[in-house]
Amino acid sequence: MKIYTNPTCHYCKKIKDSLDNANVKYEEINASENQTEWNELVRITGIGITPTILMQEEVWIPNRDFRTPEELIQRIQHFEKNP
Repeated sequence: MKIYTNPTCHYCKKIKDSLDNANVKYEEINASENQTEWNELVRITGIGITPTILMQEEVWIPNRDFRTPEELIQRIQHFEKNP
């Protein structure tokens, strides 16, 4: 799982803290430092907000695919049980 973040994004920090507390492993990608990869993801999704979660081939975006950090963790756990 990859999480695309931005250093000035407070919600990104909240999501990462929740993932860490739940012992969810992830790779953090700084969107500002990885512009080519980030721009491709934005081109594909049409949405350029952080945090954006890439779970295998699925892209999860806040307020579209999850509303709270807890909801994201539940979704991750469900996905891991039913890939």
